[in-house]
Amino acid sequence: METKFYCNKCRNEVAPNANQCPYCGERFNAVQCPVCKLIGTPDTFMRGCPSCGYVNPQQEMGNRAKMQKSKDNQLNKKKHKKNSFRIVIPPGWYKIILLIFILILAILLYLLYRLF
Repeated sequence: METKFYCNKCRNEVAPNANQCPYCGERFNAVQCPVCKLIGTPDTFMRGCPSCGYVNPQQEMGNRAKMQKSKDNQLNKKKHKKNSFRIVIPPGWYKIILLIFILILAILLYLLYRLF
C-alpha cells in the first residue's frame, strides 16, 4: 500500500505529485509531517516520516494485512506439501471395494441375527 497525502487546509486526500488541492485549490510547496512538523518533498515521506517514523494508520493497517496474508499463504503451501500424500485407486476398483464392504456388512448382520 502506498503512502497517502492529505491537504493541510481541507484534509482531503490528494495525489503525491499534486501541486494544488483539487478540492479547495490550496497550493503545495512541500509536505509536512503531522506529528513532528518536518517539511520535505513527497519522495522524502514515501515510507513514512524519516524523522519521527510516523506512518498513516490506514497505511500501517494495510501493510499489516498484506504481511499477514503473505504469512498465511506460506503456511498453507507448507501444509499442502506436507499433506500431499494421496492414495490413487483405479476407477473400476471403487465398485469392487463397495461390493466387498456391503458383503462384509451383510455377513455381520446375518451373524448378529443368528445370535439373538
